Amino acid sequence: MGDIDLLNDLSVKNIVAGDALGNVLQGIKGDDLLLGLKGNDRILGFKNDDLINGGVGNDKAEGLSGNDIIAGMLGNDTLDGGKGNDVLVGGEGKNTLDGGRGKDLFVLQTKGKNLIRDFSTRDDKLAVLGNIAFDDLKLSQQGANTLISLGNGVLATLTGVNVGQITDKVFTFLG
Repeated sequence: MGDIDLLNDLSVKNIVAGDALGNVLQGIKGDDLLLGLKGNDRILGFKNDDLINGGVGNDKAEGLSGNDIIAGMLGNDTLDGGKGNDVLVGGEGKNTLDGGRGKDLFVLQTKGKNLIRDFSTRDDKLAVLGNIAFDDLKLSQQGANTLISLGNGVLATLTGVNVGQITDKVFTFLG
């Protein structure tokens, strides 16, 4: 994954949307736009490149295969990219992110707290939204995990990653 071109090659063939209730949504044939809207939803992509937006609620979203963009938005979400080079945006809340196989981009926001379960300094990248620079972040070790903090808040916990492996090269900053 080079520079961040989130929507560069995205094409939408099908739109599947939920409602105010908790829904189970599944992609149709790939290249789907899946919208959870309100409620605690379970959202499954299909194949190819899907765009998944959980919306409001505590959602569980899986891209399955393809190069997916998965956004939890509001709530405490669980996002799983599956196979492919995925972009995962936890959003606000306490989120659990797993990119799966591939070169993944994990997008961090100042209002969210993300547990990233499979970060690889060799393959994956972290993007930070807001007017923030690398020097604004505090990196620390907590047991076997790396904490990435801004001010008094933790933006992300990288499980099983040694703080010594994290340099400015794994970050992209989006002001």
